[in-house]
Amino acid sequence: EKTRDKMGDILPVIINVYDDRTYDFITKQPPMTQLIKKELGIESGSGTNTKVKVGKLTKQNMKNIAEKKLVDLNTPDINQAMRIVAGSARSMGVDTEAL
Repeated sequence: EKTRDKMGDILPVIINVYDDRTYDFITKQPPMTQLIKKELGIESGSGTNTKVKVGKLTKQNMKNIAEKKLVDLNTPDINQAMRIVAGSARSMGVDTEAL
């Protein structure tokens, strides 16, 4: 029930099961690469990221992704989160606008 609204997305979860048979269920945001592919509407990244480019992220695209993923990142700063998004995008063969 917790993930019904995210049907079709890949969601990492952390499940802790205790000795008394109770458990914690923590859902994370989809992986960064999934968010980038969804934002650009592409199937996959480039196999040769320095030679073949598969798309381009604008600053607004990076900000949208960073806002979604911010709760899972190790920074509270949106600008730093956008840099993390840009780094992931470049490793997939996606061009980014300069920050």
